[in-house]
Amino acid sequence: MDKGREALRHSIGTEEAYSLGVITYEHLTWVDHTVRLIDMSKNGVGVESEQRMDPGFVWFNDRVRGHKGGALIWCRKFDEKYRAGIRFVPLTSDEEHLVQEGIVRSGHQPYRNPLEIIAPLIEAMTRSKD
Repeated sequence: MDKGREALRHSIGTEEAYSLGVITYEHLTWVDHTVRLIDMSKNGVGVESEQRMDPGFVWFNDRVRGHKGGALIWCRKFDEKYRAGIRFVPLTSDEEHLVQEGIVRSGHQPYRNPLEIIAPLIEAMTRSKD
């Protein structure tokens, strides 16, 4: 185990593609990505992508280990692809519903009120650190 890691990661041997959206911290815009899961721990997942991904709030189209949301913490070029680390954000069913409604209403366009979507994620992130 890497001493910088909080939890042991387990390699995943799958070529299955996962779709996710990232609401970037810098511009608060939605960017769609297709990734491949590389490794996973109880706290997050490592992914590989053809494109660079900017840090931000992550929304998985399909659940990953029971989670719909996360925070993209880092992204680095690795050979010809990019690798990124996503920390899961545990959401209540109400928070998950609020985020999903905000995403549907926005149509993935720049947000007039980005807090409508990211407030439940921020609340869950704050709560999970307690």
